[in-house]
Amino acid sequence: MRRRTIVAVALLLAVGPAIASAQPQQQPPPAQPAPPGPPAGAPGQPGIPGLGPQLGRILDRLNLTPEQRTSITTIVAAHKKTSDNDRQQIIKARELLVKQVNAPTFDEGAIRQAAAAVAALDANRAVDSAKFLKEVRGVLSPEQQKQFQEALARPPQPQGAGPGGQAPPRARPPGS
Repeated sequence: MRRRTIVAVALLLAVGPAIASAQPQQQPPPAQPAPPGPPAGAPGQPGIPGLGPQLGRILDRLNLTPEQRTSITTIVAAHKKTSDNDRQQIIKARELLVKQVNAPTFDEGAIRQAAAAVAALDANRAVDSAKFLKEVRGVLSPEQQKQFQEALARPPQPQGAGPGGQAPPRARPPGS
């Protein structure tokens, strides 16, 4: 009985996002062109090329040395190809799962097989992410590691949000 419960929960966790992704999605607005100027990570510019915005903001707050930035840029480049490949495999596996769930004929074995493939790929991606973070921690000083871990433990804030997840107060013109 317990095994069935675990399998059912695992299936729900694997199928839930697939079903949600099968729902019609609004198309995001077209990307705005980047403002002119040096790219992120260029000397004198914040950010490390290839990092997501949350991790980039966390690392920007650690006052990294130029050597640390170079090391982290190398780590990012080494993981990028694997990450991109994993992302494409997960997309294909989720599409197959959705196709199995939505098939006109019910095939429990095919659904379970597709769900297991998604779960295995998600597990691999989680391990790869943990390896990446371990390598980044290896570049940081003990104090930076502590700050890094504290920042990773906090939930991400929307961009532009201030403390408590609220948008910063708007500036008022003088005399109003």
